[in-house]
Amino acid sequence: MERFALSGWGRLIKAVFVLVGVLWCGPAALATPYASPDGRWSFEIPTGWQVAPDADLRVVSDEAARAATAMGERGAPNYVLLIRPVKADGRFALVQRESPLPAGVSYDALKAGIKQQYDGVMRKIEKAAPNAGASAAFGKPVFDDTRRRLVSSMSLSTADGMSLKAVSVSNWGKQETINVHAYSPVDMFDANRPMLVSIGDSFQFSPQCAYDFDKEGAGAGAAKFGRGIAYLIIGGIVVIFYLIKRAVS
Repeated sequence: MERFALSGWGRLIKAVFVLVGVLWCGPAALATPYASPDGRWSFEIPTGWQVAPDADLRVVSDEAARAATAMGERGAPNYVLLIRPVKADGRFALVQRESPLPAGVSYDALKAGIKQQYDGVMRKIEKAAPNAGASAAFGKPVFDDTRRRLVSSMSLSTADGMSLKAVSVSNWGKQETINVHAYSPVDMFDANRPMLVSIGDSFQFSPQCAYDFDKEGAGAGAAKFGRGIAYLIIGGIVVIFYLIKRAVS
């Protein structure tokens, strides 16, 4: 993991805890299918979890927009769904929708582009360290070549001991890119990791909506993917960044 100290993140974590609660009721064993309103993708919501009200999702989206602006990004991550336990305990997950890949992108070119963007984002965060209010650690991106998706991880902690860990899964479709970010307080993460990972693992596009790299990306060379690729990496980060800042400002 790469460690950096970051400005304002400590208070953001506190706000997340207020939003999703801090009482642990243990990991869930079963799941309930959820399909997007347009039918293009689906995943499983753990038993004992529910879709949060739209008002709570708007709070997250508004703060993420402020975060993106402060970080010099041209737009904000587009979160479309927030889920959390019925009995709030500090765990939650966000579904993020972004632009699709350009036509004719090969899987190898996609991997190369993400690696380049990831390093750039890490340098950007490292540059913010002098104004730090918390510490952060980021795992290197892991490419699942079987399912052709990206798995990444992160953790954040404050001086007074509040902390979160997250695992994210990025998936590519013909009409959109979907990232699933699942979070937990650090002291609950190891016990809950299988369940958190299962949220992202259960995600799938409907057959007609999945990006077919073998067909559509055959022979494609290197490409510039733009905003969508960068947000595969920072989508799980800026929401935490600004919820913290909002709580301490």
